[in-house]
Amino acid sequence: MNRNNLQDYTFLFVVKGSALNRGMNTGIENLAWGLAPFCRKIHILAGGKRPKNHEYQLPENIEYHFTGGTGKPGDHIESYQKLSSQFKFHAVIGWIKLISPLTFFERKINANSLFIANEGMVHKPISLFGKGSAFRKLLSFPFKPNPSGRNRFYWSNHLPTRRIDAVVAISEAVSESVQSTYQIPKEKIQVIPRSVDTDFFQPDPHKDLGTLSDPPRFLYTGNIIKAKGLNDVAAALEFVDQPVDLVLCGKDIGYLKEIKERIRSSKSGHRLIWKGPLSPKNLLIELQTADCFIFCSWSEGLGKSLLEAMSCRIPVIASDLPAFRNLIEHEKNGLVVPAKDPQSIAQAMNRYFSDPALRIHCGQKARDTIQRLYHKEVEITAWTSTLTKLITTQTFRHE
Repeated sequence: MNRNNLQDYTFLFVVKGSALNRGMNTGIENLAWGLAPFCRKIHILAGGKRPKNHEYQLPENIEYHFTGGTGKPGDHIESYQKLSSQFKFHAVIGWIKLISPLTFFERKINANSLFIANEGMVHKPISLFGKGSAFRKLLSFPFKPNPSGRNRFYWSNHLPTRRIDAVVAISEAVSESVQSTYQIPKEKIQVIPRSVDTDFFQPDPHKDLGTLSDPPRFLYTGNIIKAKGLNDVAAALEFVDQPVDLVLCGKDIGYLKEIKERIRSSKSGHRLIWKGPLSPKNLLIELQTADCFIFCSWSEGLGKSLLEAMSCRIPVIASDLPAFRNLIEHEKNGLVVPAKDPQSIAQAMNRYFSDPALRIHCGQKARDTIQRLYHKEVEITAWTSTLTKLITTQTFRHE
């Protein structure tokens, strides 16, 4: 693939919140940074405010714009209108729920821009007000500005997802979710897994997986929310053979207190250590010093945190989810447990305690898997090919 094919093109990435002011990276933002060296220009539109300082070294051809708001659906409209009158975007890329409202505010200068959704979540339709799938309805109708208030919306009669030209899902599980939740036909969807910068997420060469820390450090990275199964992990600690440090790195979405209370009430000598959101440098330190990575989520599109941990040669415990079945093979490069099953989680933790050879084997094979299938080069190559095809052929253009 000749990546120079993208040198004539400019892209806009739309994200809820930027790593520049929220600490830990986002998958779509990492993608934008990875594609930047091969494009004319990349703009990133994010919720929140422009930070005074950050630790990232960005490509020269990336330009950031901030809405000053929450970054939730609709927050980007005003900023997008201004940007689209100044710059020609060949494609606008982001979550469906973020870019769908923007499709109704195209300027003449961007009349032929593509809208490409990069979806990473498995959605389940939910029912509000007790009737039908209100979630599906919400994302099936476009938003129009309400004159009575800024960033408020009312229903109109068209489907914004019909104006999504293509979807790039990060796993087959996400692809199936997009089809069922958003009613987008399969022929508009391509699967390109999220990747890891394996040159950055490297194991500590001096770390001996055969020797546990005292106490052992079990690590989780990501948002602290109920659906990540952290309470299941806390419950599992009651059945674990020896005291451990459970280290959580990520933003607390109001769930940390409950986990702390669960561990405190167990009276088993376990400790909960919360590090908050971390810069890449500090995140790498936590990964390199962990004895095991535990990711017992109830639902995942793929799990960027899991990929990063495996890249650092950490033995992992993960839920038996469709998105992980091409990633983790039980007892080969990790241990797989049923979701929402504390006793199975505890059994997996105890196995790692008692079997140093298993820890070493799973850790090394985890690293091998990421280097072979989920290296950043694989994702960037697939995206450059896809973008070139979409822009030059406009295969998925709406009428």
